[in-house]
Amino acid sequence: MKFTVTLALLCIITVEPWRVNSEEQRLLVNMTLVAKARDTGALCLDGSLPAYHLDRGYGAGQNNWLLQFEGGGWCNDLPSCLERALTRRGSTRYMTKWEVFSGILSNNATLNPGCSAGGLATFHHCDNFTKYLPINASVKCLSDAGFFLDGRDISLNHTMRYFVKSLVTLQGIEQNLNRNCTSALSYPDLCFFPQYVLKYISTPYFILNSAYDVFQFHHILVPPSADPRGHWNHCKLNPAACTPDQIDTLQ
Repeated sequence: MKFTVTLALLCIITVEPWRVNSEEQRLLVNMTLVAKARDTGALCLDGSLPAYHLDRGYGAGQNNWLLQFEGGGWCNDLPSCLERALTRRGSTRYMTKWEVFSGILSNNATLNPGCSAGGLATFHHCDNFTKYLPINASVKCLSDAGFFLDGRDISLNHTMRYFVKSLVTLQGIEQNLNRNCTSALSYPDLCFFPQYVLKYISTPYFILNSAYDVFQFHHILVPPSADPRGHWNHCKLNPAACTPDQIDTLQ
């Protein structure tokens, strides 16, 4: 029997949830804790059990899976990780027990605009995930708003590169980055960036990214450290307020 898997951005995997459709036809899916995760040490930042939301397919789609990595940024030092541990991004104690499956997770094929930056995770897990599946499984990956660039900011500094280096060091994830990529670069932590690892991914891969990515505009091109006098504040709040020179920089 052949089945298809699409790896998109997080959410996911095993056990039967309860599914409820509201009057607005919202798809509500119950959260399932991974009870045995403590045995392997695979826990959330605060030590709580990890969890997933699963809505099983049916009919012609019963053997097709869509796995989504949820977006939400990262923590790169102890203070930011401690802060994150007190939110749903770092603890299932704060997660929504019933999650609305919308966007790319909607059971309505006409409602599929995607969501946030969990698309970066697919660059790192696409090939590895494929190895866990039967050889006859058809796997394709999609990164939605996850192509974060290693580029200079307006002050010509590599602000995002320094952020990523601290993230990789703190979390000890260099060993989990693509080995073909890390062996080819003088600075292995750069393989966290999609632009360097993409050519080493063998699974069919699709990339969706806006031309003007708000996160990258605010945190990579014009981070606060590169604009201490706030010359870009109005432009950030409203692109229509950008000066001609700022528009040229954005383009």
